[in-house]
Amino acid sequence: MKNSIFLIAFALVFSSMSFAQTMKCTGSKTGAKVSYVSKQGKILKLQVDWSEGSTFDAGNLVVTNGTITNSSRVNRNNPTAVYTINITDESKDVKIEWSSGGTRNYCGGTSMIISSKSMKCLGSKRGAEVRLLSKNGKTIKLEIDWNEGSTFDGRNLVVTNGTVTDSKRVNQNDPLAVFTIQQTDASKDVKIEWTTRGTRTFCGGTFMVIPK
Repeated sequence: MKNSIFLIAFALVFSSMSFAQTMKCTGSKTGAKVSYVSKQGKILKLQVDWSEGSTFDAGNLVVTNGTITNSSRVNRNNPTAVYTINITDESKDVKIEWSSGGTRNYCGGTSMIISSKSMKCLGSKRGAEVRLLSKNGKTIKLEIDWNEGSTFDGRNLVVTNGTVTDSKRVNQNDPLAVFTIQQTDASKDVKIEWTTRGTRTFCGGTFMVIPK
């Protein structure tokens, strides 16, 4: 985070790796991609943008720990659709990949992981990450592991449907801490992201969704 060139380099290196909120098709000249939309309980929604000459449907995706239950064909004339996935086991990650064969050859090996257990900082060489410790009622405990030269605190996280109520600063001299989040609406999932500053540039677009 100390050097903007350093951060930009990391962003470029990790932009096509897993854990991001968008799975880009690297062979596309028109920005073809699959993006995370929402997750409520076992229902996961993804948006497919496919303005290519070929037609894209559910058979062009491989889902680990889930089944596509609603989809439509997309192409240059009808380029956007929302796909619905029914998650098999909420305690495990969901992985989205391009299907083997022509799609993977064209789009590359990019993938997307929807995690409920951890959020890795892709720019860290020391394994910095946020891990789910527990959820009791509306109280969520996260372990922050931040063995970096910069300092990390509650402002480095963005929480959807919750508020960080207890946190402390962590860095390479004191790298571990437990943060407490109070869930706002118990009927909805909680989403954790890196804040949209240098943190997200350094750590990438990783995120975690904690089931309601």
